[in-house]
Amino acid sequence: MKRTRKGKRRSKKYKECLQKAEELEKEGKYKDGWTVLPKITDYPEYTDTIRKKQDEYERHFAPSLFSETTTNDFTENQVIS
Repeated sequence: MKRTRKGKRRSKKYKECLQKAEELEKEGKYKDGWTVLPKITDYPEYTDTIRKKQDEYERHFAPSLFSETTTNDFTENQVIS
């Protein structure tokens, strides 16, 4: 019986963390949302869901070094010799 209660509390805690992250996402606070996401080590059964959310949030605050998007800043600021 204790396992059931512990499992329910654990599941509730997971859902609360996920809900808080989604609230922060709506406010555009992706770094904060990423921070409050449940830890994969604490909830290995939700690994895929947590990783998807982490990846989604990371796209908003960490530009990829390998992305296809380029800016014209480099060419405009280039020194012509």
